[in-house]
Amino acid sequence: MDCRNAAGLRCPLCGGPMKRNGHDPSGRQRRYCPACRAGRSIRRPARALRAQLEQFLSRLLGGGGQGPASDAGASRRHTSWCWDLQPYIVPDGRAHPVVTADGTYVGHGRCLLVVCDGLAGNVLAWRWCRREDSTDHAALFRLIARLYGIPRLLVSDGMRGIPAAARAAWPGCALQRRLEHVRRDCRTDLTLRPRTQAGRELKRIAGLLARTRDTGPARLFPQALNAWHTRWGGYIKEKTWNRHGRPGCDPAGPVFWWTHQRVGRCYMRLQRLAGSGELFRFLNPALAGLGPLPCTSNRLGGGINSPLKRMLLDRRGMPERHMLRACEWVCWKRSGRPLPPITRMLPQQTRHPDTADDDGTPGWGTAPEWTDLHTETRYPYTTD
Repeated sequence: MDCRNAAGLRCPLCGGPMKRNGHDPSGRQRRYCPACRAGRSIRRPARALRAQLEQFLSRLLGGGGQGPASDAGASRRHTSWCWDLQPYIVPDGRAHPVVTADGTYVGHGRCLLVVCDGLAGNVLAWRWCRREDSTDHAALFRLIARLYGIPRLLVSDGMRGIPAAARAAWPGCALQRRLEHVRRDCRTDLTLRPRTQAGRELKRIAGLLARTRDTGPARLFPQALNAWHTRWGGYIKEKTWNRHGRPGCDPAGPVFWWTHQRVGRCYMRLQRLAGSGELFRFLNPALAGLGPLPCTSNRLGGGINSPLKRMLLDRRGMPERHMLRACEWVCWKRSGRPLPPITRMLPQQTRHPDTADDDGTPGWGTAPEWTDLHTETRYPYTTD
């Protein structure tokens, strides 16, 4: 009978194969050598660490609040080392032609930039920053290009740094504005009940964005916008002059301002986006081979940002370091990728030499050496 096991363990004395021999009181697998009758207990620290990590993630990412007071005992002390783990996403090696990018502020002056697959909704990468700008977006986009290649369509909310970063890091990538953001900005300018006739007509035109899902209404939108400008072009150009003798006017203020500034701003926004093609890029025939393309970022907002904010609300009061790590674990959970080896996520200074990866490769550590507790000098504390 072949008594070798799957791991191929050999006896440290005679080199013969070892077979299973029950478990010790601690639950570890016990083995012995039939040749020399030598026995030993096999330690598997990686398996124990993974079990503690799963317990930590179930408590951190599970629903509800902090949990009962009984969970704050030995289990929390045993899993406290998990806060030192830095999760990362293992690339799947596939191209993602449609991506969605957005940033959300989580507190402590931190902003989390996330890029996810626009079709499946899986997180591809993230980056921490202080505020959204072109520099941080470009660094994140370059990482996406290096790991997954250059996408063909980017769906974003149109922040100032995103278009410039996309043009620099992803040449040839088309940009699609999130239609719900455009409608929200128009509603902010025009309100729900515009007082003027021009505002009411422009609000009806902006409402077409919610019903535009094919090329027919997309062609009618620029025509309706041009017809509105033909009728109300002079209306939005009206100015109010700063008269020194007029009550309530600051003499040191501007010379004039636009009388109907909000209506004009809403029109200029729609005209600029319609002219650049960012409103209906998802209807481009050149991208028809990719399947139904999204014109919103609901997969990112509702699938990632919303659970992230809910987790921070349920576990409010965390220090900044724990808060950042918890947000990274939320992003990892929604990446759809397996958990990387634990020892590769540990910082270099906290790894233990007895901890091994799943492939059996031992990791580096900082265990105490003999010279840390002893000295070669017999009497080091002398007055000489």
